[in-house]
Amino acid sequence: SNMFNYVTLDSDIGMHTIINKITTNREPIKKVAQYIVDNDMGNSVFSRFKDYDSMSETKFDLSNEIPHWIGPYLAMMGFFSPILLNIILKRKDVYDKLMSEINSGIIDIRSKHSYIHYCVIEFLRLFNIISIHPARIVQDNITYKGILFPKGAELAINLATLLRNEKDFKKPDHFIPKRWENKSVEEQHIIFGFGTQRCPSINFTPLIFKIFINHLLSNYDYKLNTNQYPTTELPHWINGFKL
Repeated sequence: SNMFNYVTLDSDIGMHTIINKITTNREPIKKVAQYIVDNDMGNSVFSRFKDYDSMSETKFDLSNEIPHWIGPYLAMMGFFSPILLNIILKRKDVYDKLMSEINSGIIDIRSKHSYIHYCVIEFLRLFNIISIHPARIVQDNITYKGILFPKGAELAINLATLLRNEKDFKKPDHFIPKRWENKSVEEQHIIFGFGTQRCPSINFTPLIFKIFINHLLSNYDYKLNTNQYPTTELPHWINGFKL
């Protein structure tokens, strides 16, 4: 509750936010941050802060980081979950297989080797919550495919294009959950970037998606959309990188 209230206070870019950062409104979130620093956060999203802290020369103020981590979850709940539900209801093959797993009574919501998990990972591949652009500093002069990258140059890598690369993902604009069935968990993790700056919600975000979808399909009588997608391709996708 403290975190969500603080995100609301901290989201306005302007005088309101500046005042918030220098007044007692900041105290609750600072207490939350200190608790995270002082305690074992296990495999939670907040344990990633300690990884950042130990690997970086820059010391983070966790009370500044928390709003940036909570914000995507708010977007995920309010915007992206309905899109995934819509895709499921417009694909009878996906819906039937998913409902069979849910109705089996033995679904493991934490497993990374379940059909519901593959649906979520495939959705995140196609619709990444954050357009993650990992930046890297060239350590030595490198010539790659005829292009010189001098030492010290900064490279920005567009993860969205990598996740729709035909070499790595056959039919990259198609929603095909089963493409993940024979891939390792580490291969799944490309969805969250790579290296030490990989997205800290690597375990948390898929779990939240699975909880939402499992709850909705288990407790409400959703009907298949009569206007089914004719193929596995998502027809509303426009590849802006090829325009």
